[in-house]
Amino acid sequence: MAQIPNPNEITASDGSLVYFNVDTLNKVISFNNAIVAYGQSSTAPSIGNGGTITTAGLSVSRVTTAGAVTGVILQIGTQSGQEVTVINESGNSITMAAAGTSNVSDGVSDVIAANNARTFVFDTGTNLWYPMK
Repeated sequence: MAQIPNPNEITASDGSLVYFNVDTLNKVISFNNAIVAYGQSSTAPSIGNGGTITTAGLSVSRVTTAGAVTGVILQIGTQSGQEVTVINESGNSITMAAAGTSNVSDGVSDVIAANNARTFVFDTGTNLWYPMK
């Protein structure tokens, strides 16, 4: 039998609110409209100044750099309460762009040091990622 990915493979709903959903197309399980995605990026792409870190369908986004980078953007989230951990696998720092550009609440004050990780939570009310400190 052919496997066909489905964004609503298993869904529990009261008719207006979805309480639980298994999305085999994007490999996401969501509870009460809060995303839980346990996927880790299979590669650690090298980002440059102004580059974007992917968050879609990931709980862990691995990145590297060729040197210290600035003006970095965290891809906009899709669900309130969505979490993503960015792992900086390089020996260089990653500095976010201003909040309105980077989608990160503390903008240029948010620096992921060399060989460190930072976890962010997304708020759909502000459309910003907030670092968990």
